[in-house]
Amino acid sequence: MNSPGIASGSVGVTGSGTSTRTVTISSISGTGTLGISIASGTASDTAGNTASAAGPSAAFTVNQPPSISGTSAGQTVHDNATIPPFSGVTIGDTDSPAETLSVSVTIDDATKGSFTTLNGFTDAGGGVYTFSGTAVNATTAIQGLVFTPTANHVATGSPETSTFTISVNDGVNSVFTDSLTTVISQSVNNIPTFTKGANQLVQTNEGAVTVNGWATDSTHPRGC
Repeated sequence: MNSPGIASGSVGVTGSGTSTRTVTISSISGTGTLGISIASGTASDTAGNTASAAGPSAAFTVNQPPSISGTSAGQTVHDNATIPPFSGVTIGDTDSPAETLSVSVTIDDATKGSFTTLNGFTDAGGGVYTFSGTAVNATTAIQGLVFTPTANHVATGSPETSTFTISVNDGVNSVFTDSLTTVISQSVNNIPTFTKGANQLVQTNEGAVTVNGWATDSTHPRGC
């Protein structure tokens, strides 16, 4: 077996008599390329004739799937604060040379909040954020994402859970996903505010004066 890299596998040969022999490589691991060569004198027929050397065969690239580790569920934050939900996440890829990975982060409901620090990611809309680069660069980028919950999205004192799905695609293997990251935002009570109207002029002997609509746009969190 030809293996110029660190790839390895097990070689098996099937077929007998005058039939075509089939060579199979299984239990493949590592990275690099694999191929087959037959050395002179290693194959013979029933009459004792030995075969000359053959090969090398066409080589194929051994590709390992990317990985995602360090995700965390149940992270908490107030709805008037921010949080980096992927600060401990690592995007891994053992292939050499380093491949360009397509990474995306999707929020289960875009109305629950958004990433306000993108750190190299692109806002693709609809709660989807994308990045393209090596595993090392993807790790740096995703660890710097900062999530800002939507303030007063639920009643004061109520929690809201946002679920994030990370997807990594190396263009060869199936897309690898992880949906373990969750953030629980707690809606906090806010001070009511209002906009006053124009200053009013009254006479000192007028007594009590009612000015309808003087204070407008009074606001307060929902549920209070």
